[in-house]
Order: sequence, then C-alpha cells, then structure tokens
Amino acid sequence: MIPWLLLYLFGAVSSEDLHKLLSTLPQYSDSRIPPILRPLSYDLQLQLPLSEVSDPDVPLFTGRCVMQYEINQQIGPESAFISDSTSNRAKIKFDIIMLDHFENVSLVYNGNELEIFNVQLTDDSMELSVDQPVLFPGRYTLTIHRYKGLIGSAIYYRDAGEHAVFGSHLFPNRAPAVFPTYLGSTEKVTFSITMVHPIGTIALTSGASESYPRKMDDNWQMTTFSTTPSITPSMLCFLLLPHEYTHIESSYTGINISVHYNKFRVQKEQARHLLHTATQVLALLK
Repeated sequence: MIPWLLLYLFGAVSSEDLHKLLSTLPQYSDSRIPPILRPLSYDLQLQLPLSEVSDPDVPLFTGRCVMQYEINQQIGPESAFISDSTSNRAKIKFDIIMLDHFENVSLVYNGNELEIFNVQLTDDSMELSVDQPVLFPGRYTLTIHRYKGLIGSAIYYRDAGEHAVFGSHLFPNRAPAVFPTYLGSTEKVTFSITMVHPIGTIALTSGASESYPRKMDDNWQMTTFSTTPSITPSMLCFLLLPHEYTHIESSYTGINISVHYNKFRVQKEQARHLLHTATQVLALLK
C-alpha cells in the first residue's frame, strides 16, 4: 500500500501500488561485494512504541524477523568468512545498528535445523556461528523470535498534538537499525509485515492492509499487510498515526494515492492541495 511516504509539516502522502513502479527500476550492483549470500525475503513483526523498564523515557520497539536467504557457494575453512582459529565452525555476519536482546535464534537448511554454537552481537554486527565446519550452497531460513531496537534513528517520532506520529526513515543505510541485513545489501527482496500497535492508532506500511486490525488485549491490536513486490531494504516504509488523523484519496493517475492528515490542525483544502501536488509528481514518474 505504501512504498513511498513523504512526511510534510501537516500530513503524510501514501501511494498504493507505487512500489510496483519503483520495484521495476534497475537494481544497483556493487562488484566489490561477493555474491556469496543473497537475501530473498523478510517476514517482520514490529511492535511499537514501547519504553525501557529501567528508563521509561527511552522509546523502543521489539521485533521478530524471519529471513530467507540463499548461499551461492560454500562458506567454510577456505572462505574469507571464517578465521583459522575457529576453522571447525562456519560463520556468517549480518549488519545491525544497536539491536540487542536477541532471543531464540534458529537456522534451518533443507528442512533441518542446524545447531548454533554462538550468536555474537556488537553495536554494528551480528555474527552467527554454527557447530559445523561448512555451510553448503542452498536456501536457509534464519529466525530471530524476539529482539529490541531503539526509536530515534531509523524509526522517528514527531509531535502531532496530543499524540505522536511514528514513521520509518531507512534510506539510504538505516535498515539495520530495524532488522538484520547483509553487507549493506542493495539486493531487492520481498517483505511481509505485521504491525502490533496501540488501539486507536492507524498502521500503514509498504504492503496493502489485508484486513481490519485484530484486537490482542485492552491495549494492543495487530494489523497484517500483504507481501510487497521486490524492493531494497531502504525502500521499506511504515507509519503509525494517532486517531486524530483522517485521509483523502485519489486514483487520477491510475495509481491509488492517499493523504493522511491531522483533522484538528489541517484544513481539508490544505490536504487536497497536497494530494494534487503528489498526484502531479506521480504523473511525472509514470
């Protein structure tokens, strides 16, 4: 639903189906990166906003990540991805930015779960070691059942009156602050996203909403979104709006586009002007 979000002073522009247009752009390739591991898809569940128990003023989110990827050549003792001192254990390193508290990490290859020896976290990397000397070519599924991240970098918040607006800002290289990536990946992958958000808020992402939000308890609801076309991680967008927001929409260009705005701060005519401007921009992109 929303491949492209532009946050203005008073509203958010969202375009359903624009991600199909952007996903057809040529894929950037970097010859310096060996094509040993290629991400294929992400299944993400994000819950926000939360706060640290020890410091309620620190906003954070929790995530669950299922990453499908393909290894194109053997990773083992002769690979640059493994050191001589640990030649009996193959390693893969993923990029993260200040993600921590990884729980229940698993790796599956050809339907068999591999024994993980260690998951080592630093501020900017997650290194996964398996209790075998090589990782063979094929398709793998990496699952991180729960982890924590900070709001304020790749996910920002802005005052919107009584409540805050939360939105993503992953371009150009902030995606690792929300989910693990591989070597600053510019490969296009698909994303399936589920948002867990407070009751009374509206969740929007790069995928179209599959149904109305499902109430989980007195405080939280869950919204599930359809799988996106193949996009780079930096193109992924999501947004959390308070109940003060409403929207208008247009399909004049053949692409559905909506403007979400604060109905107590913005006049409808102002929102229509923004919708008209966005429609003209999309017409130039087609």
